[in-house]
Amino acid sequence: EAIDYGLRLLLTLGERLTDEVPSFWTLFQILRLRRRLRGRSSESLLRLPAMTDWKKLAAMQILNLLLVYTWLNKKELTARICLRMITLTLDYGLSSTSCVAFAMLGALVCRYVYRYAMLLVVLTLLDIQPIR
Repeated sequence: EAIDYGLRLLLTLGERLTDEVPSFWTLFQILRLRRRLRGRSSESLLRLPAMTDWKKLAAMQILNLLLVYTWLNKKELTARICLRMITLTLDYGLSSTSCVAFAMLGALVCRYVYRYAMLLVVLTLLDIQPIR
């Protein structure tokens, strides 16, 4: 219920975000963000101007709160919220919650990397060869 309320509130601020988007869309957005961040250093990100648009600042605060609820219940939506926060940061500047988005992105990436690393370990231990 809190997630639905937050999503409706975001819509009033001009930020449309839904939890009914296919997984491939999230993957597409990750690849798009990766391309936008390519060649950018941490220092260049820290030199972004401060976010001043009050609607975007309010949206970032709501997205930050939604991260807590979705982390527990809707991992796919967590990724999309994180991606939206980073996109808003790149487009409108840094806010007090920008660091949360980058940290969450790191946590999500580590989670997926860990899962595939464990799969590799199991396949290696079982000496399973890929199908060709």
